[in-house]
Amino acid sequence: GYGAAAYSQATQDSSYGSGDSFSAGEAVEWALKPGITCSILGVGGFLLPLLGVQFKILALLGAAAPIVAGLLVLAGAVFLFLGLKDNLFKAIPAAGGVLVLALGAFALSAIAENANNQQNNALKQPLPGGPRPSGPIPIRPNPNGPPAAPFPQPGNAIPQPGNNQPGNPLQPPRQNPPAGDNQRQFAEGELLNVIGELPPLDLQPPARSLPKLPPYEISQILIAGKLREEAGFRDMAPAGCWLVGLRVVQSTNWGGAVCGVQPIYQSEGQYVPGEYCGARGGVKQVLLLAKPGFAVSAVQVQSGLAMNALQLQYLQVKGEAMETEGAYLSEWVGCEGGNLQPLLDGQGQPIVGLDGTFHEDLTAMRLLLPTR
Repeated sequence: GYGAAAYSQATQDSSYGSGDSFSAGEAVEWALKPGITCSILGVGGFLLPLLGVQFKILALLGAAAPIVAGLLVLAGAVFLFLGLKDNLFKAIPAAGGVLVLALGAFALSAIAENANNQQNNALKQPLPGGPRPSGPIPIRPNPNGPPAAPFPQPGNAIPQPGNNQPGNPLQPPRQNPPAGDNQRQFAEGELLNVIGELPPLDLQPPARSLPKLPPYEISQILIAGKLREEAGFRDMAPAGCWLVGLRVVQSTNWGGAVCGVQPIYQSEGQYVPGEYCGARGGVKQVLLLAKPGFAVSAVQVQSGLAMNALQLQYLQVKGEAMETEGAYLSEWVGCEGGNLQPLLDGQGQPIVGLDGTFHEDLTAMRLLLPTR
């Protein structure tokens, strides 16, 4: 009895150097504030990536982010319990509610990640969605409506504000990698935060020529991401050319987001590099190039605040169209994070240009398809 009375008296009368007493109500408030703060931060660490919201701190934490979020939730539950320990009818539900909410958010995150992985695995099949007829496939109506302004005709590359200015974001590596590898990664290290020219593409002439496309106009646009009021880019294939690859440039943001691309076209028996499209400051680049006789038929994008990663699908060229025989996918290039966007599928039509917007990284990309 004496010990309990002494503790009670000490709680009421103890001083913390300022002469003010630290009441029971203040003790509860002292514990509740960090409890609520830790709980919000911890649960947010699970829910925000699930909703497609990205923060650089989460990207820097990487795989440790769920662990940090779990520790914050646990700390929040402990603080809430301590703040309400004098009333167990409030303390237990408060602490338990935070833990249950965090477990639910973690479970939803795990389910979403599993579904995303299953969708990615399905995309590794050459023909997701079943077999398609060979030969030309009719163009579907444009779901985004007609373009706000007419697109340039073949052979034109129209610079947009903030892009296609003299100088490109990468300095040449010390050694060019050997030719012949369809998907190769360039040297790293000397590329960091250097504004210079892109390394020249040391590409051997393709082993198989592609037929020259007849004149066309642009009528269909496929979009991934959200066009924003930022710097824009647009690059059109020279007359008669097919899109056969991309040089993908990555930044340090989010662990390697896509900050720019350079289209690679093929004109009959030669490769024709397009303009670099995107932001400066790349630190890494990967070349994705179709096998001889193939061209890019679709692009898969994963994006949130920025374009996290992309993957190309290739179809075999037959005449002036493409068919599904031998279709295959490139590797994913980029970083983890973001949401899987609808497949930008040309449905067997050649891709003859791209445009979009960028800030520090690409934020949106549109593929341009012809009507013939």
